[in-house]
Amino acid sequence: MTAALRVLMPAVMLIFDTELATSEQPNMSKKYTLLILALAGMSIGMKAQTQYVNVLYQDNSNHAMSKSEIDKIEIGQGFVTVVPKSGTPAKHRMSDIAKIVLDDRNITDGITAVNGNTLSIKADGNSIRISGATADANIEIYDAAGRIVGRATCSEGNGTVNVGNYPTGTYIIKTDGTTRKFIKR
Repeated sequence: MTAALRVLMPAVMLIFDTELATSEQPNMSKKYTLLILALAGMSIGMKAQTQYVNVLYQDNSNHAMSKSEIDKIEIGQGFVTVVPKSGTPAKHRMSDIAKIVLDDRNITDGITAVNGNTLSIKADGNSIRISGATADANIEIYDAAGRIVGRATCSEGNGTVNVGNYPTGTYIIKTDGTTRKFIKR
């Protein structure tokens, strides 16, 4: 019980302000305001991590801000607007957004293509196949908590990792300077 009292879980509060159109005011629209309360907890002796809001786009790019810098996030009229405590609000078109992540880390979802890079990482049933890596490249697989759950080494630039016995979840595979995300279903 004392350990439970020493550790607070992060909390997020959603507050929706709805303005409905009426016959007297036909131009009124719905407006949703998302207020974020980041109650970042830590046990005694642990260092607190910075909390982030990551807007991840369909093209795998992202816009990240520390939660402490954000006043509010507004959702409405086809846009998501991140309003900082100071500075210019960042307006994001909803159709361009893949997801919005509230996390302890500044993350991205995917990588940008590098010209001349022939490295290929592909799922093949219960295996992940790597080709085009350097001769003896190391392969590492991390779970969503950042723990290494698998390792392998490429042979002549090719490698295979069997993920059939992995629990369902999201994983990161890193090899030869390239990082990819995969989901085990």
